[in-house]
Amino acid sequence: MKRERNTYDKSWQWETLLKAEEITTNRKSKRLDVQKHIKNRFRNLCYIQQSLIDKTIKTSDYMFMQRKSSNGKMRDISYLSYNPNQIFHQSLVVAGDERMEKHLIYDTYASRIGKGQIAGALRVKQWLVENPQETVWYGQGDVTKYFDSIPHEEIRRSLERLFKDELYINTLMEPIEKHAKLGIPLGIRPSQVIANLVLSEFDHWAKEDMGMKYYVRYMDDYVVLCKTKGEVKQFMKAAQKKLNEIKLVAHVDKIHRVSNGLSYLGYVFHENGEMYWRRNNKAQWLKRRHKITNKKRLQEIDAAAWGMLKHGNKQCKKLFKMRRGLGLKELGIKLNNSIKGKDGKKFFDAPRINASVVLNNKIDVIDWEKDITTSQGDGRWVLLISFYGKEYRLIINSMRIKKFIIMLEEKEITSFSSMMIDRAGNRHYDFDFDSTEALTIKGEKV
Repeated sequence: MKRERNTYDKSWQWETLLKAEEITTNRKSKRLDVQKHIKNRFRNLCYIQQSLIDKTIKTSDYMFMQRKSSNGKMRDISYLSYNPNQIFHQSLVVAGDERMEKHLIYDTYASRIGKGQIAGALRVKQWLVENPQETVWYGQGDVTKYFDSIPHEEIRRSLERLFKDELYINTLMEPIEKHAKLGIPLGIRPSQVIANLVLSEFDHWAKEDMGMKYYVRYMDDYVVLCKTKGEVKQFMKAAQKKLNEIKLVAHVDKIHRVSNGLSYLGYVFHENGEMYWRRNNKAQWLKRRHKITNKKRLQEIDAAAWGMLKHGNKQCKKLFKMRRGLGLKELGIKLNNSIKGKDGKKFFDAPRINASVVLNNKIDVIDWEKDITTSQGDGRWVLLISFYGKEYRLIINSMRIKKFIIMLEEKEITSFSSMMIDRAGNRHYDFDFDSTEALTIKGEKV
């Protein structure tokens, strides 16, 4: 495809500026700087247009703050005053967006209309469902400090492959070069499209040169699915060399069977497309809504969680519906009498519930029985629990929980209230000692 000419002239067209304004003010009407712009929007837009025509517009000085990301890391965020910076930058992005979009491969999912985090996750699920024999192993990698390490010469080279307009390239590079001599600023619109563009060469290499049919990338996080471990290792080794060519360094690769769990884009994937919302995200959601009494705020928190949970497996949906206080019938929980108890063993005739549903929630453990044989094997324990006013049967095989209950038995505790947690990750369930309260001792209420 030929390089595009006269892209800069698109940036000052009135339609482009109106679209840039619409994008940058969307859901920001309560911000004071946006409200200030709206009061004088016509004058401001005319100023930006004339400054672009005269080639005199420049980015203002950056301001900085730190913000904790979803994975708990502190990130340095760069930001600018709204007027004229955000509309000016967005107009440059709008002007070149069509050409950039045509260059990106289908399976790049970040900062693209209709191709966000969930779309990328559903693409991975589609491959696992439709091609289970070809998606047995996965390789996962990402770039070390990606935004901070992108060389400016690589950004310029990526732009020159698409645009034959030096003025447009120089203007788009201006906010990048003003920020630092290396890397791109987190928090401004051009950074998102440039971050996508720099790795587009890597994408085309993976799909076209290496023939990786099941390759997907979200910003700098990429995953490849293959039939054998050897195919994955060969690609991941070549990928590190390819990234070094564009002066980027990859973290240590992760290579595992999909059956062990692929954690990507907020979900954990298993074979045949089984997909869970990650436990720590569930825990964050439950922590955020804890003790919230404002119904509108609670609805906002739950709506955001449902946006992720609704794409997870049935246990994710059960957790949400149960947390929202829906009934047993709506939850789809059915009586399960599959436990094969031995003579003399208790049998709790109650609906069965999974540990993932009650995780990070207070439950009352009313009774328990040891060494029950189930369809999963021998040596299981069955607990009779009360959860949101209803009784359920919970089957466990966690040594931590078993030891915890044995310790309580030694204190002659016959029922207790506690919170089930995943102490070490990867389904290492336990009870939180600090939140545990004895309900009965020797059958008598405390």
